[in-house]
Amino acid sequence: MTSWSPRVGQKELGANLLHPTAQVRRRTVKLLSTFGLLAVILHLFPEPTWAQDIATREYGNFPLVGSRIAIWIAAEVHLLFAAFVLGVPMFAVVAEAIGIFGGDDKYDKLAKEFTRLLLVAYSATAIWGAILSFLLVTLYPRLWLYLTEIFQVSMWIYVGLFFFESFTLYLYYYGWDRWKEGRAKLGHWTLGLLLNVWGTLVMVIANSWLTYMMSPPADVGPDTAPSMVQFWSAFA
Repeated sequence: MTSWSPRVGQKELGANLLHPTAQVRRRTVKLLSTFGLLAVILHLFPEPTWAQDIATREYGNFPLVGSRIAIWIAAEVHLLFAAFVLGVPMFAVVAEAIGIFGGDDKYDKLAKEFTRLLLVAYSATAIWGAILSFLLVTLYPRLWLYLTEIFQVSMWIYVGLFFFESFTLYLYYYGWDRWKEGRAKLGHWTLGLLLNVWGTLVMVIANSWLTYMMSPPADVGPDTAPSMVQFWSAFA
């Protein structure tokens, strides 16, 4: 049986004080993992047995504000965070490149501070994205089933890119001080470029769903069956 001593307690307290981001990091990883798993379940199983029972219902009803406003709020907040998550890595990569090739360390520190902002914003983006998905499934079940039949493959790819982006982001941020010299620093900068590639691809896929709803192809009408819609025509 081990005994507790004040010195050991002080060391543990000091470690917690010196590393306040440890708990935040663990909570963030848990949030991302949870909502990422939920997103995978939503996208990989778009037509579960219970969905067939509610597919005949056109619209649901959200308390107080109504379905349309609920969808609008979730989509707008998700879009604000998503734009932040997409844009900040671009600034970070440019600032880090100036620090590497210009030899000015302050730009490297600036790039790291940019990336630090992404940790919370990325979690918020995932949370509001999951909320938006749940609202679409429950409030507009027929629309959701219609879209999943057309964009099912791109939804699978979207989820995969989401995990790639998450992994690259955490590797990029938490490897900053470890890979800060020589070729390792160039490899770290390459991770930043890769993070931007994943983010851009995610945006392109999500935009294809929205543009199809807002301006479908000319040969698609209200009575067109999803099986008659060509994927690349809808995607473009």
